[in-house]
Amino acid sequence: MKVTVEILNSPELLLPVGEKHATIELPEGSTIQDVMRALGATDDAPWNASIDGQLVYADTTVDAGAHILVFAPIQGGA
Repeated sequence: MKVTVEILNSPELLLPVGEKHATIELPEGSTIQDVMRALGATDDAPWNASIDGQLVYADTTVDAGAHILVFAPIQGGA
């Protein structure tokens, strides 16, 4: 199955310079963690992801044709 990934923050860490989107092929039943691994992210890399505006987690199963938005964890401070 194919999914599209858009990376908002520092896409150059996972994609070629100048690219913000990638379409990747994964087996049926793949999870968000599988998507991140396919992009070259390590299992301990911090990230957040959403599908259709819903926050998803590493073990969330991805459907064919999904558009996944990946972004850095939100940090606050005083």
